[in-house]
Amino acid sequence: MEQARPVVEGNICEQNTWRGIVVESQANLSILKNTCGRNQKDGIGLWDNATGTVQGNNCLDNREDGIWIGEQACPTLSANTCRGNGKAGIRVTDDSKPVLRENTCAKNTGDGVNFADHSAGTAERNDCIENASCGISLRARHLRNWRPTPATAIRHTVSPTMAQAAA
Repeated sequence: MEQARPVVEGNICEQNTWRGIVVESQANLSILKNTCGRNQKDGIGLWDNATGTVQGNNCLDNREDGIWIGEQACPTLSANTCRGNGKAGIRVTDDSKPVLRENTCAKNTGDGVNFADHSAGTAERNDCIENASCGISLRARHLRNWRPTPATAIRHTVSPTMAQAAA
């Protein structure tokens, strides 16, 4: 028997006192074509062992991150737009290992994409444009083991942190 996979699609989640959409525990779902804007924390938050697909969402002008991924979450994010957020467009933290493919992170107050803590994962063909800090920031504690894939084609500026990690 196939396991049910919830779908969250076509919703507007704006001006909430926490996050627009939250996925936690061992949830495996699809978050498709939602608009999450002007929330007091993040547009979309995924943590614990959350998996699934996050595709075609607009996360705009949230107080913190457009999309926040933490703990051991391993979702696949594609074709999302994270613009004008107070911190990163997409933040990857803790021990999470997402796949980030063909997302646009533009004009965020922090980084376009930020890998921190012990996070890992894959970033391919993301457009990180006009962010106040870095296009893609690799501030994870295990940087010697993280390598962008050969298919990576990213528009970004290299920060001193990234230059040190590459050395």
